[in-house]
Amino acid sequence: MTSARMVVSTLAAYEIALDAGERVLLADFTQTFGAGELWCVAGPNGAGKTTLLSTLAGLVPPARGRVALNGVPIGDWRPGELAKRRALMPQNMHDAFSATVFDIVLLNRFPYLGGWGWETERDRAAAHAALDALALAQLAARDVRSLSGGERQRVALAAALCQDAPLLLLDEPLAHLDLRHQIDCLTLLAHWARESPRTVIFS
Repeated sequence: MTSARMVVSTLAAYEIALDAGERVLLADFTQTFGAGELWCVAGPNGAGKTTLLSTLAGLVPPARGRVALNGVPIGDWRPGELAKRRALMPQNMHDAFSATVFDIVLLNRFPYLGGWGWETERDRAAAHAALDALALAQLAARDVRSLSGGERQRVALAAALCQDAPLLLLDEPLAHLDLRHQIDCLTLLAHWARESPRTVIFS
């Protein structure tokens, strides 16, 4: 199939409903998200932002309705091919083991690895480029468990960018960041969406 760098993705939600027990979080939501667009999902804690992003990513089925990527139901994509088209940055990261910042970012190149599972120079270059984009190059050799909350958040965003997918779903990517880094990250995402062009949805 075509390289993710040459794919333009369109994500569409058709009359989806999200429930939490007996509580309705979202009803009859229909929206198309196109290339070059930057979307923000805003709402108070418990409103269902994470549930919505997980549903759009294909990790949680909606109570009703459907989600499609490039016209194909999100659940019909093979995991490897979907990972080349959709990257998800979760709200929380749990680092159970020691690893360098560079290796954490490089992990998101997994969908592109060949049969032997070895990273190529192209994969390593993508990881370095993502770290450079977020001014993290100087932390590449640091143990991820030694980072501050804001540094770890930026590493998670770098990992998502490194995946090189045309659709990027980010769950509270600005959490733990000071104002300067919030502005820098939003500027980067706007440029990334516009120039590629790609689609960015964040809460």
